[in-house]
Amino acid sequence: MLGDDPSRVDDWSTARRWYSHHDIRVVSKWIIAQTKRHKLPETIEPLLDSPSAELVAFVKLIIELQSARIEADYVHTPTPEFQEVRRLVDNARLALAHLEKLPGDRVSDNYLMLLLGGPRLPAR
Repeated sequence: MLGDDPSRVDDWSTARRWYSHHDIRVVSKWIIAQTKRHKLPETIEPLLDSPSAELVAFVKLIIELQSARIEADYVHTPTPEFQEVRRLVDNARLALAHLEKLPGDRVSDNYLMLLLGGPRLPAR
């Protein structure tokens, strides 16, 4: 959205705060719901009609990683085993690899656009 010009580092820092973890989770779950042909908000369904395998793989990892973050931050469970932490780090790297490989098609672009407030858009 902002490009990769290093002179825009201040813009990147500002834009980073535009995204909420909740919105990312909701929009990512819409992708999974779409693959299962579950009902989506009427105004959203046409935007996410045929997600690529790359996008589906990415959002599955995002949902898993976000669940792990929520558990680490808010659920008082024992410290995870080293192997589990390693697996989550590997999955974070894999998610970034999937993100870089998104096809730049309409659905992937719409997904990225919806991350900026998608859950609130159907009401508008």
